[in-house]
Amino acid sequence: MIATPHLLTGAAIAKHVKPVWLALPLAAAGHMALDRVPHLDWNGMFTAPGTSPGAIVIIAAAIDAVIGLGLLVWISRRSKVRWLLFAGALAGIAFDIAFNSPYWSSRLIALPQLNWLAVLHNNCQNNLPPSMWLPGLATQAGVIAGGVWLLKR
Repeated sequence: MIATPHLLTGAAIAKHVKPVWLALPLAAAGHMALDRVPHLDWNGMFTAPGTSPGAIVIIAAAIDAVIGLGLLVWISRRSKVRWLLFAGALAGIAFDIAFNSPYWSSRLIALPQLNWLAVLHNNCQNNLPPSMWLPGLATQAGVIAGGVWLLKR
């Protein structure tokens, strides 16, 4: 999935799960659950199989993250637990930050302590081909709408 659904879902889990010590690990686990949902992400749309992501993938991912964080700032502007929503959002996107960055992912994946987690993250992916762009983006939109709804409750 793209960043915005992961950010909003992680924040929603953190908001609604008590106690906090359980909410953040569940927000991280929610990332894996979302990646099992059939979806189309930036790599699938803009990267040829077997090649590294190009500048357009990095730019799209950055814009996506800014949109997701902007939505979270707007939704949480009056929240008394704003810090918790942002901690949940960070937990919800942490796997992608760690394992999808062209700058440090290869070093993290090379660590035996993290390699198994990177493999698990990769195996959870249920990416649709670009020809299935409409249902692939529809799942993203549905998760974003559900995250906004849960955060506004």
